[in-house]
Amino acid sequence: MRKQYANCFFCPKSKLLSIYLLLTVVAGWQLYQNNRGEGYLRTISQADRGAILLTQQFGYSLPKAYRSLHGAITVLLMRSRNHRLTSPLQGLLAKQHQTRLQVLEISAIASESRASALQFDL
Repeated sequence: MRKQYANCFFCPKSKLLSIYLLLTVVAGWQLYQNNRGEGYLRTISQADRGAILLTQQFGYSLPKAYRSLHGAITVLLMRSRNHRLTSPLQGLLAKQHQTRLQVLEISAIASESRASALQFDL
């Protein structure tokens, strides 16, 4: 004869299901944390390169395109800093914008060195 459980939470099947669910959530969170940094930086740098190329097609010089994009990201950073007290997600956005500025500065330095190397080759 089968046991009748008063509360379904205490039945063995629901305990196993809750353990499986917990393990799945923990594993998913760890994968998300491990993959978030690299993919985010790669996506940001590709998007910024695309924006630089687009502005150059509209007649901007390379340094002016970098300055323009830097100014736009700085505005986003200031907006997210101003709203940091109202929303906890704004602090995360501020960190992402700071990271984006750092990646953009590294990219600008690399493109300047490439441009100067091309001038010396001519």
